[in-house]
Amino acid sequence: MIDPRELPTGTGVYIFRDEGGRPLYVGKARNIRNRVSQHLKSSDMKERRLCSRASSVECILTRGEMEAALLEERLIKEMTPPFNVELKDDKSYPYLLLTTHQRFPGLFLVRGFKGRQGKLFGPYSGVKDLRVALRYLRALFPVRNCWVLRRRNKPCMEAHLGRCTAPCTGKADEEEYSKNVKDLERFLSGDTAGVLKELREKMRRASEEEKFELAAYYRDVIRGIERISEGASITAPVKDFDLVEASEGGEAVYLLKVRGGRVAGAEPFFLNREGVEGCLAIETFLEEYYSRVSGMPPLILVSQ
Repeated sequence: MIDPRELPTGTGVYIFRDEGGRPLYVGKARNIRNRVSQHLKSSDMKERRLCSRASSVECILTRGEMEAALLEERLIKEMTPPFNVELKDDKSYPYLLLTTHQRFPGLFLVRGFKGRQGKLFGPYSGVKDLRVALRYLRALFPVRNCWVLRRRNKPCMEAHLGRCTAPCTGKADEEEYSKNVKDLERFLSGDTAGVLKELREKMRRASEEEKFELAAYYRDVIRGIERISEGASITAPVKDFDLVEASEGGEAVYLLKVRGGRVAGAEPFFLNREGVEGCLAIETFLEEYYSRVSGMPPLILVSQ
């Protein structure tokens, strides 16, 4: 019998398990105790079937809602619990993909990782805010949004709107395009202060000139950028680092990546080793993981 009073009230991820320990459902919550109580009290048929099969709830506390969202998505992909429908079929949180491997990189909104080449930024919690911010980002850093770069005689509508420099026509300045890509990459990595300052100034001027529709547009863009960055910042003396922490039993290691002072990614790694102490699990992970990745941060923090 599950007693929600025994569960923590903090933010994190919870896992409903059956009698054999198999995961049935993975969820995230700002307050785990309250959310699980809602499951148990629900009259929805799916919720009632879940609760009738569940014999325990495992909780993983996180440092905030963004980390909880990241961890929830990873665990659903890893465990494929039967009662998770929404995220299991690649209906995951949106990311921004910058295809830096191409001569003229593009910026795209994507879901999932399969077949993706380039740099992924995110995940982001609000797709509506992300779309608003994305339109402005393309105007500020004009890069293409067509998946296949085909030769054209005339530029498309995106170029006419100032959201692309039309490399498809062969007339784009490659040096200027590369600068736009680097500036965009820096912005997506967390350097948003300069852009937000410029936007607030434009909003103020538009309001003073009684161009209220334009001022409202800048206001929406500012809100969109602030919301997609919400909860993803970390206060630390070093802006680029990885944080590695092992679970109590040593069966999993949790990796949190911070770039430019913002959470750039988080992922649990299951080591398939039972009865391993936390410090040994971290040592094993460090050797295996960092021997095959490029672009190591200047600092790696470990919990032990």
